[in-house]
Amino acid sequence: MTAKNDIKERFKGADVFIISRIHNLRNEIPAYPDLFLNYIMKPCSYLMQRLTIFWNGDVTVCCMDYNNHFRLGNINKKSIEEIWMSDRLNSFRNIHANNKRRNMEICKNCHACIISNNENTFVDETKRHFSDYDL
Repeated sequence: MTAKNDIKERFKGADVFIISRIHNLRNEIPAYPDLFLNYIMKPCSYLMQRLTIFWNGDVTVCCMDYNNHFRLGNINKKSIEEIWMSDRLNSFRNIHANNKRRNMEICKNCHACIISNNENTFVDETKRHFSDYDL
């Protein structure tokens, strides 16, 4: 029995349970050191669902981009639609669609939207948004 199945067995009465690893918010050390060995990285559904807006109106591609390295624009200067349809954001979407997300600094250690390639590895597969199913 895998550890994940053991946890499911122990908490049969739970409606939902989430197993995840400690996440390094500075993104310097991978939360999943075996990310490239035991997981398949899928395109990030967040790129099709949401934007992150800072206090000053700056917009970035991901809520984990604390330092605004992937700035897309500012809502005081551009509409959300312009930012959403921008060449820069579309280029990020294309990188993910072409399975190149490892080439993006903010995405290379991210464990969102991954699937396990074997039964002995943990993945948080909880669907948090209806669109998470299809990307």
